[in-house]
Amino acid sequence: GLGDHPTVLYLGKLSRLEGSELLKGIIEEVLESVPNAMFLIVGDGPARESVERFVEQQGLSERVVFTGWVPHSRVADYIIAADICLLPRRHTSFSPYTSPENILKAGEYMALGKPVVAPKMGGFADAEFPVIPAEPEEMAQAVVEFLRNPRQVPEFQRPTWEVSHARLQRVYSAIGAVSR
Repeated sequence: GLGDHPTVLYLGKLSRLEGSELLKGIIEEVLESVPNAMFLIVGDGPARESVERFVEQQGLSERVVFTGWVPHSRVADYIIAADICLLPRRHTSFSPYTSPENILKAGEYMALGKPVVAPKMGGFADAEFPVIPAEPEEMAQAVVEFLRNPRQVPEFQRPTWEVSHARLQRVYSAIGAVSR
């Protein structure tokens, strides 16, 4: 986290399609429930001004940091600073599934040992920790529960090359594609 503050990260485009309205509610509910928590909002987009105005109107400016756009080469630094990451998104007729960008983001979060609250749709619907699938209205509570009872992502669940190779080797062995 940031200092002694449990930190929640939102990384990406700030737009309605990417969940900016949902993000506002999550910020408010989490900061009300976990008084020492902080939010780190990394990214820019058409809804940034709306989210910043909301944070200011709620009197939460001291606990929400907006970085604006950052080069991808610095993204890992922000992920490392977080305790938990968010992929807020609602089911819509335009987005019944999660986007490839969100799948990549979730992979980056997990590779750096961070749990991620993700929409209960697409590939995230039946996922297990370190992915915490949640309906949109459950996302804030999922974050609060994690911040109150944090868990570490076990090393064996991090998608390193060695772990991925071992898993693939087991699959090939199980189907008889390689000799044991």
